[in-house]
Amino acid sequence: VAPESDVVLQPINGDPFVEPGANATKRSSPKSVATLFGELVAFYARDFDWQHEAISVRVACRGPPKTSLPLHRITLENGKKQAGPNIEDPFEVTRNLGSGVSSVGVMRLREELLRADELCSRGASLKELLELWAPTSDHDARQ
Repeated sequence: VAPESDVVLQPINGDPFVEPGANATKRSSPKSVATLFGELVAFYARDFDWQHEAISVRVACRGPPKTSLPLHRITLENGKKQAGPNIEDPFEVTRNLGSGVSSVGVMRLREELLRADELCSRGASLKELLELWAPTSDHDARQ
């Protein structure tokens, strides 16, 4: 994503886990918000193992779902089962925030991550990235 300004994300007082309302210190960051967003999209589009990993902002590191997190399994149209997104609620670790995502939702999520990754990789503008996109009937027929 092409940067729209020189805004950068900065840790607050050097600690990413700061109490709400704390004042941010002015520091420069080597990465723009656009670069960080592109890296986030690339990670979930290319690197994240949706079958064996869980998203946990509380733990803030990669790994399998904790045993306390109920796994979300979805049934595909062909009858096969696969892991749905497993997203730990940071305030209630036994709640899976991804449990409401259907097989169609998982397919659309992955399509959109790949689309965003392609746009970010070629330096598309934020405006282009946020344009409303929906699959065409031709796209649906290819699926």
